[in-house]
Amino acid sequence: MKRALLPLSLVAAVTIVGGLALTCGVKGTKSPSYDVTINFTTEVTQADIDTTNAVLKSYDASLSYLLQEGFPPTGHATLHTSVIGFCPAVERQLKAVHGVASATCRPSTTVATGSTGAPVHSP
Repeated sequence: MKRALLPLSLVAAVTIVGGLALTCGVKGTKSPSYDVTINFTTEVTQADIDTTNAVLKSYDASLSYLLQEGFPPTGHATLHTSVIGFCPAVERQLKAVHGVASATCRPSTTVATGSTGAPVHSP
């Protein structure tokens, strides 16, 4: 019976260490990337757009946020975060902003170029 406990305790220790590494972040790893789209209403104001930008930047200060200039405008952001449950949380926050008709979030499928010039696929 003691022999069976050793492998189980080893599995538990590895699982705990792995979970902590994912939660705390391991140096050299990059957080998952997400694409967020915000559709605004015709009642949107600049203050509403600034609020959505602030919500997104609270997760990733170096995000890429583009605003299409049609009316009503549409915002597109790609950002990195390791926050668990990010998509449902950010969708709720953005939908609560006046002037937002809808907000969607999904894991990014864009291809970035790494420092070596080779394509790097986001998770």
